[in-house]
Amino acid sequence: MTTLGDDDVIVRHRKKVPASNERTFPKSRSESISMEFYEGSIFYACLDLLFSAVAFLFVLLLMPFLVVLSFAIRVYREKKDKLLTQEANVMLMKSSDAIWMQESNENKSVINSVMVFQGKPDLAVFRKLIKQRLVDAKDKTGDRLFNKITMYTNRLLRNYVWVEDPDFDIEQHVYMYPEKVSSKQECLEQVVSEISSVSLPSKKSPWQFIILEPLETNATHYHVVFRVHHSVGDGVSLVRALIFRIVDSIPEEVTKKRFGTTNKLWKIIHSIFYGPSLLIKRLGWPADSNTILHGQELSGEKVVSWSENIDLEFIKELKDRTDTTVNDVLMSCLAGALRDFLRKHDAQLPTDISAYVPVDIRPPKSKLVLDNQFALVFLHLPVDCENSLDALKKTRHRMNQIKGSPEALVNAMVINYSMSRLPDWFSTRVFNWFSQKCSMVLSNVPGPTQQISLGGQPITEIIFWPPQRSNVALGVGIFSYTGTVKVGVISDKAVLTNPRPLVSEFVKRLYQLADEIGEAQHQQQQKQRQP
Repeated sequence: MTTLGDDDVIVRHRKKVPASNERTFPKSRSESISMEFYEGSIFYACLDLLFSAVAFLFVLLLMPFLVVLSFAIRVYREKKDKLLTQEANVMLMKSSDAIWMQESNENKSVINSVMVFQGKPDLAVFRKLIKQRLVDAKDKTGDRLFNKITMYTNRLLRNYVWVEDPDFDIEQHVYMYPEKVSSKQECLEQVVSEISSVSLPSKKSPWQFIILEPLETNATHYHVVFRVHHSVGDGVSLVRALIFRIVDSIPEEVTKKRFGTTNKLWKIIHSIFYGPSLLIKRLGWPADSNTILHGQELSGEKVVSWSENIDLEFIKELKDRTDTTVNDVLMSCLAGALRDFLRKHDAQLPTDISAYVPVDIRPPKSKLVLDNQFALVFLHLPVDCENSLDALKKTRHRMNQIKGSPEALVNAMVINYSMSRLPDWFSTRVFNWFSQKCSMVLSNVPGPTQQISLGGQPITEIIFWPPQRSNVALGVGIFSYTGTVKVGVISDKAVLTNPRPLVSEFVKRLYQLADEIGEAQHQQQQKQRQP
């Protein structure tokens, strides 16, 4: 889940930049290449301001009617919620959790991930640790920290609720895969794809740890597939639970720059004024054109792939040389990878490919709890740029526009209001309609900067894949951990039978960007030396 900060992770140990790219960077770190990019004009900015003012005044005129209607719906919902909590003995599901219950048979709202452990698997020890540190975890007052972990989801009186599982059994949530699995990545990808295609059991708390025992007797590592329904929590809350409650020792916490850390009052005022016009624009926003990655009928069968470890210090070197951010570099390389992939498989190359991106909007020092505190923003990836540096310039400009706009806060307000006030059948259709305009979901989650362990066994790698919605077939998850980055791609098999080439194109684009930056800096230095 993207944080929209300058950098997702602070690197504590400098790693060597890949040798193939060392030659592209001059020694002077102060010199960066020009990244100026202009899109639009003052005229269009004034026109946009006028349109926003008209839309705001229009909503202001409708406000008395909207307030009365909203109040009536709220009274009705409060009475129904009171009946549910008193009579049915359930826990009401928050609006930000309930939106993930709007799923289809082809696209379940399940986060799939893989953790690589150093050592030999021991099921009994693993179960004991998860039971103690996750299921039975308590706060300072003695109350359970993660109530959802022993609850399952249900729907009563048209409301989504959490119901305590009277037959909760840790053995149904932490277990061994029935067959031994080869440690070769191709074999692992096949098994993880099969697991990711299966729905989580109904009437059971929606999470699983599946231990993959290696086929090789001399294997030094083993893999654990962690699956959890998104209604339990988003990526950031799950990582925080992992860091502060599940692992052996808490690593040093790094304060990250989040959406909600600065100028929050100004963000709210900005959102109130520009919110109406932003929603109108989104209604008229055209959907992505049909390509081999968008607009196809889905099968529900998932296939996954993931990249090698990418040195985060190498990526930071690229962003320092271009006065951009880690996110800018990663997003631009993804745009380039999509372009290269489409050119090899599709005659039609669109100008942009749209992705909806979950954004973390937690306040700093928020309470440790499994929940969803996110907004959705829409990023247009420029696939019309053959040059990687041009793609980075465009991406940086668009990312800056998102950071400076109220889009994240407006979308968060819309989600919470719609899920708490509007009928589920209506909000489902609205959110699906918006999702269908995009070709992919893109999630970037920062992980620990220091290595963590469980039961004395170090966790060496972590990969994850975000769930998709409606007819969206492609999901990209980017996870940073201990100075490295891993990129995971998940797709519907009916649309993309093998996502590995797309992963490979991403890595190639990183190296291509490094070469182009080096060449641009060389030319810039040559000009400076000229009399």
